[in-house]
Amino acid sequence: MITKKITLVLSLVLFAAACGSGEDAVTANSSADPSAGSSWDDVLAEADGQTVQLWMWGGDSVLNAYIENEVAPRLTESGVTLE
Repeated sequence: MITKKITLVLSLVLFAAACGSGEDAVTANSSADPSAGSSWDDVLAEADGQTVQLWMWGGDSVLNAYIENEVAPRLTESGVTLE
């Protein structure tokens, strides 16, 4: 169960990092799917070197430890910095 949660969180964070906000970003009014035609390797390549800011409530020590000890190190392995 933990592995599924890690995979889900990692996937969501990597997808958010890959979206970017550069000139080629899809606008909110566009119906185009920015990930259409992209392989997972393309998503990972786009995420490499990106920084993701994760804002969350700091009152849950278990969740904080999970993000700090499980999620952040796996993102670092993928070239993504979690703030």
